[in-house]
Amino acid sequence: MNEERYFQERDEEMRAALREKLEAQANAMAGQEKMAASVGVTDEQIVAEIEALGFDADTAPVLHLMPLVAVAWADGEVQDEEREVILEAAGNHGIEPGSPAGNMLASLLEKRPADVVLGQVLTVLQHMLAVKGMQPDSVLKACEDVAAAAGGFFGFGSKVSGDEEAVIKKISKSFSSAGSQKVTDQLK
Repeated sequence: MNEERYFQERDEEMRAALREKLEAQANAMAGQEKMAASVGVTDEQIVAEIEALGFDADTAPVLHLMPLVAVAWADGEVQDEEREVILEAAGNHGIEPGSPAGNMLASLLEKRPADVVLGQVLTVLQHMLAVKGMQPDSVLKACEDVAAAAGGFFGFGSKVSGDEEAVIKKISKSFSSAGSQKVTDQLK
């Protein structure tokens, strides 16, 4: 009887493990579906890339603002005027202060994200825009707005610093589309 009980317990453990695995996979799929709905892309590879960067469905809207954050940090600090432009763009994307996305954005504006983060985010954004058939012109225009928000000297001189212009060109180049060159040319 002990032998029979042993095998019965073992079978129950195996069934429980299979149920747990099934539930974990179902939860993962539900999370991916929520993420896909959040970013408007159903491509599983892109969703996996977004998750690998540490975003979830609640923080994914910040992805579109990362180029703006990079431009704001180009000169080593985020100016109040730049922060205002970014927060306005965040509001336009439905990001509320105190929400998970709002908190993530606040964190990114407090401490400069690593350059490698920007590179990875740009790659993901490029894939997202390609899948959606969109041009990055609006992202680049928003970057230009951030760059122009602060700078100059008592209203004179260029409001866009050389560092900011270099970041915008890097972003434009990463999107590598003919349409995005139009905004970069306007900076000259």
